[in-house]
Amino acid sequence: MSAKCVKEGTRIYTAFFFKNNGMFPYFGLDGEARRDFLLDKLKSEVKDIEFIGGDLIWDMDDLVKVEERDDIDGILVYLMTGTIWPMPLWGLRKDYDSSPFRKKPMILATDLLSGFYPLLSFCEFAKRERLPVVPVQCADSDFENLKKALHLIEVIHSMNRSKILLVGMAGIPEELKGFGVEDIIAGDPMVYWRCDAEQYRKTVKEVFGPEIIYMGDKEFKEKYFDEISEEEAENVAQEWEKGATRTQTRGRDWNVAGARIYLAAKKAMEDMGIDAIAVDCRTAPRGDAIEITIKERGIERMAWPQEKLFMEVLKQIGSLPTFPCATNTQLNDDGFTSVGEGDLDAALTHLLMRYLTEKSGFLSDPVVDLLNNHIIYAHCCPIRKWEGVDGPSQPYELRMNCAACGVTFRTQIPMNEIVTTLRINALEKKLTIHQAKTIGTIDKLDEHPGSKEGKMSFEEKGCLNKFVAEIPDSKKLIENWNPSIFSWHRSTFVGDYRKEVLDLATLLGLEINEEDR
Repeated sequence: MSAKCVKEGTRIYTAFFFKNNGMFPYFGLDGEARRDFLLDKLKSEVKDIEFIGGDLIWDMDDLVKVEERDDIDGILVYLMTGTIWPMPLWGLRKDYDSSPFRKKPMILATDLLSGFYPLLSFCEFAKRERLPVVPVQCADSDFENLKKALHLIEVIHSMNRSKILLVGMAGIPEELKGFGVEDIIAGDPMVYWRCDAEQYRKTVKEVFGPEIIYMGDKEFKEKYFDEISEEEAENVAQEWEKGATRTQTRGRDWNVAGARIYLAAKKAMEDMGIDAIAVDCRTAPRGDAIEITIKERGIERMAWPQEKLFMEVLKQIGSLPTFPCATNTQLNDDGFTSVGEGDLDAALTHLLMRYLTEKSGFLSDPVVDLLNNHIIYAHCCPIRKWEGVDGPSQPYELRMNCAACGVTFRTQIPMNEIVTTLRINALEKKLTIHQAKTIGTIDKLDEHPGSKEGKMSFEEKGCLNKFVAEIPDSKKLIENWNPSIFSWHRSTFVGDYRKEVLDLATLLGLEINEEDR
C-alpha cells in the first residue's frame, strides 16, 4: 500500500463570487478574466481533484441546486469581490431555510482585501446554523492554505468509499442473554455489544461514509485463520524475532499464533476490500488463553463473581487461540488501518486520520499525571512507524502483552514532538481533541509479579507501552474528558493537526470538544 492513501475520483463544484459594485479589490475588475486565471491555476496545481462548474455567482442562493447534485463531493466558492450590496447580509436572514446548505461540505476562499466582507457574512450564517462550511484565505493567489482545505474534501470522499470490518460480537447473542453479560458491559462505552449494531452501521454510513461489516470470530477463524499455513506464520514470527532488540515471550508457539492472526486479518482485508479492521480481543480470543496465563503465573484473581462469569462467557464465545496485539502493530506498519478491542469509534477515528495525514495512530488507555502536568498514553499495540509507511521504524522488543495472553511489541515514541490526540463518538456525532508534547517512554525491563511483592514499580504498572507527554494544564484535561461520551480510549498521532481536524469536524457536522482548552 502506497503512502498516498486517499481514494481517487474527488470532484468539486467550483463557483466564483463576483459583484463589481464596490472598491474591493478595485473598481472595474474583469470577473471572467479573474475567474479563468484562478480556475486554470487550481487545475494545474491540484492534480488529484477534478474541478467542475466555474460559474460566476453573486449570491450564495445560486448554489442551492448545486447542493442537490450526487456527482460531486463538495463545493468551492472563491470570493473575488468584497460587497454583497444590495443583497441583505446572511446573518440577517433569520427565517431563511438553511437545510439545502447541509448536503455538501463547502469551502469559502478569498484573497486578502478581496472577498472578505461576503465571507464574513456567510460564515456568520453558517456558524449560527451549524453548516459544513470552512473559510480559507489565500495570500496573493497562493493556494497552499486552499490545498489543505481541498484535501479535507478528499478525505470525506475517501471515507464515503471505505469499509470497516469488526471481527467479534456486534451485539449480545440470544444464547448469552440472561447470563448477566449485560451487567458486565453496561458501563463500558468502548464495547459495542451494548450498541444497536444496525443503528451504528446506519449512523456511520450517513454521517461519516464507511460501510460497517460484521464478522463473527468463528467465521473469521474458519475462513482465514485456519487457512494460514504453519510455515507462513513461522516465517513471520522469525522475522519479528530477527528484527527485535530483545525477545521475551512465552515461547515460539505464541509468536507463531500471533503471526497467524496477523496474516489472517491481512488476507481478510485484501479479499474483502477492507480499509480498517478491529478485532475484538474481548470476544474473539478463547477464554482459556487468559485462564491458562492466570494458572501459570499463580495469580489469585477472578474473585469477583462477575469477573468469573465473564471468563465463562469468553469460554463459550471465543475461538482464536491468542490475542491480536501484534496484528494491529504490523498491519499499521504495512499501511493498513487496524485497532484493538473491537473499538469501532477508534477504527473510524484512525481511518479518518489515515486519509488526512497518511499516518498510523496509537490507540491507548491514557492516564493523566496531575502531579507533573503529564499524560501517559498506555497500551499493548504500539506504532513503530509513526511517520507513515515510508518513514523510519522505531526499534522494538518482542514481548507479551500486559495480560501475558498474546505476543506484541514494546517500542518508542519520537521525542519532543507535538502529538494530536482525538476520538470520535459516531452515534452522538461528536469529536474530542487535545494536544501534548512527547518527552519520554517508561520502560518495563523485566517480567515481575509485582502483586506478590506488595509493591509495584512505576515501570510495572499498566500496559506494556507507556509514552509520556507534557500538557499545559492536566486538571483541565480531566475536567473535559467526558468518559461517558468518549470512553477512556484516545488515539494519538505525531504532528500538529488541530486545525485540520477541527475543520474536518465542521465539514462533517460534528460537535467539537477541545478537552485541553
